[in-house]
Amino acid sequence: MSMSKLQQSVTDRIIAKIEEGGLAAWMKPWVDIANRDKAMPYNFKTGNEYKGINILTLLIGAIENGYSHNCWLTFDQAVSLGGRVRKGEKSQHCIRYGVYESQADESDKKNSYAFVKPFYLFNIEQIEGIEIPKLPDAPIRTVDDSILAIEALANQECDATNMGYRISGNRACYAPALDLIKMPEGDFQTSSHFAATLAHELIHATGHSKRTNRHNVFKDKFKDDPKANYAFEELVAEIGAAMICAEYGIVGEHLQHESYIDSWFNHLKRNPAMLMSAASHASKAHNYLMREVSLDVAA
Repeated sequence: MSMSKLQQSVTDRIIAKIEEGGLAAWMKPWVDIANRDKAMPYNFKTGNEYKGINILTLLIGAIENGYSHNCWLTFDQAVSLGGRVRKGEKSQHCIRYGVYESQADESDKKNSYAFVKPFYLFNIEQIEGIEIPKLPDAPIRTVDDSILAIEALANQECDATNMGYRISGNRACYAPALDLIKMPEGDFQTSSHFAATLAHELIHATGHSKRTNRHNVFKDKFKDDPKANYAFEELVAEIGAAMICAEYGIVGEHLQHESYIDSWFNHLKRNPAMLMSAASHASKAHNYLMREVSLDVAA
């Protein structure tokens, strides 16, 4: 499968999920899986979590096939562990990025080339001969734990980088010029909605020059198309917030107006490559916020 076809395939799957039932149709099941296994898809042999667009690909694959585990293996890894992929099982197409370094030329200079190629993964539940790990009991959290967990991330960033965080007014937003997150008072149906919206604004905040510098990079990239820049950033925030919510088992809907969702959804339909880039930057934002954080908020 060519890279353009792979991009289109992944994008079409996500568009279909959203069109089936809105954002919650593809965000909520992440939490269902996370409550039974690790929040992010990971390699069963190495323990390493997958990143970027591979997170979306594998989570959607798990959701569509009803897998309870988030652990995956290549065909060869399964064989090396004494397992065997069951006949008729279909793999998930993922993407590997890397750098190839050529041999030195006459001037003793080496040239580096970036490459992108597909690879294929099977869920542990598709494999025979490998003992499936016992799933841990889902952590018991009160309704207020979801707010405490996300606010802990906000407070961590306030302490580390002097970000501002204020609860006032009647709307949620992140103000880049002030490096300030504002959350409204008492304007959410549930605590989970508050937590999910705060996660969205926190992902926006990771783009500041103090953190990942995403805002400056893509402001220059989209300087001739500010609407595309806005759409891209909102897509990063939506995907990143879903990752944060999955970490804490939070089921929340962002309660955004249809025109807000359309701002990035229509761009996504027209430009499949946008999803690849947005997922990559959402993954970086998620990893940035989760650094040195314990998921046991009751500890």
